[in-house]
Amino acid sequence: MSLKNSFFRYFFILITFGLTILLSYNEKSQIIGKRHQDLIAHQLITYNLWNKFGFLHYHGGLILTFPNEGDLYQKNDPIQTGKNSKGEYFYFSYPPFTFYSTYFLLKILHLKINEYSIRWVATFFLFLNLLALYFLFKENSFLPIISYLFLPNVLWFHHNVWFVDIQIITFILWGMYFSMHSLIPFLIMVFMACFTEWWGLLWVFSLLLYANFMQNYTNYPSIPIGKILFHNKKNQILTILVTILALLFFIVINVSIVGINEFYRGLLERFILRMGLDNTQSDYFPRFELKTYVFVAWYYLRNYLPLLVCLTCFYFFNRKKFSSKPLWGLQIPLITSIFLHHFILLNWTAAHDFSVLKFSIVIPFLVDYWVQNLDNLQKKVFKYAIFLIIPVNIYLYFRHTSVERYTHYLEVSECIQKTYKPTEPAKANYFHQPLPYLWWKSERIVSRDSSSLCK
Repeated sequence: MSLKNSFFRYFFILITFGLTILLSYNEKSQIIGKRHQDLIAHQLITYNLWNKFGFLHYHGGLILTFPNEGDLYQKNDPIQTGKNSKGEYFYFSYPPFTFYSTYFLLKILHLKINEYSIRWVATFFLFLNLLALYFLFKENSFLPIISYLFLPNVLWFHHNVWFVDIQIITFILWGMYFSMHSLIPFLIMVFMACFTEWWGLLWVFSLLLYANFMQNYTNYPSIPIGKILFHNKKNQILTILVTILALLFFIVINVSIVGINEFYRGLLERFILRMGLDNTQSDYFPRFELKTYVFVAWYYLRNYLPLLVCLTCFYFFNRKKFSSKPLWGLQIPLITSIFLHHFILLNWTAAHDFSVLKFSIVIPFLVDYWVQNLDNLQKKVFKYAIFLIIPVNIYLYFRHTSVERYTHYLEVSECIQKTYKPTEPAKANYFHQPLPYLWWKSERIVSRDSSSLCK
């Protein structure tokens, strides 16, 4: 591939990335109040408390309690995972790296810590994803990246929402790239992934299994994911040690804040809920009920159906060619880790449609594998098909986000601040909407109460 062609390919990737920013720009300038943007409010509670009282004041814990007498010992939402001896509640359902990286990135760049800046952090990490895909696929990167960029859930969540489940995708992608080339950067990505979200542990586990059971990775390149681990016990042991180190950091931070008994109790409670083994929560999806699996299937269909139909059609007419080459493009460790995560945390998967966002990074590998198995004429037709799907995905993106923006929490929060003194518990007649919105705006831990005048 000539330097000129390489430049134009990279230029068009940047242009398309800019187009996705334009598509989401209007939403970025609006106050949060749409699909899962309560996650941003959730983070802002912690960031604002760190900003006001100091990160070290809370020992790096993800604090969720404001320092008002009336807020202490008030547990009103499952995200309040465990409390310290003062009656302050913390969040430790996940390791804390997303909170750390976002907060300190905004501080270093001297950006305001608000709902607008956080969404630009999400877009920045999407750009890092594109760079990883560019290096993974090199001269074949254009079509895989385009197919990824315009997926409906990528357009929404990577530009307008931000949480641990989104950031970890960056570390997994770069971990895949470095697993082919360099040990130290790979271990850094392993640490970051495992210190960000549970999927990181499952991905490392799947990759190590794959490296040990594959007899000869040379049958599978051009992209030998995990090459530095194949038949290399030293590198495998180092990877396990780094994974354990990330877990120890997570444990030590939270045990130092709330104690080992409270940490164990809170984390166990969250896992039981998110595994689908507790039926006491309003967003409960039981492990043994059909509706749970229907919801997960629906999330996949509404985000990936057009592209999956396209891939299926091209496969149907070229079955013999496909069977003649190894299916390395399916990325066995990646897909295994994704569906292990779905299976283990089934309630969480069914309760949150962004749970299937992690599958978005499988799509570029599928597209590239299809291209490798098509002749020149079929490749051109396939490329046109991908480009025809983009407007469909954009339409689905706007359909998914066309719901009315919820802003009533602003009025309720104002009422709370006027009605309740800092020394008394705050309440609101506030049901069927996420509490973090109220907590963030009112700077109080608010409980739901139908008798409250704030509604």
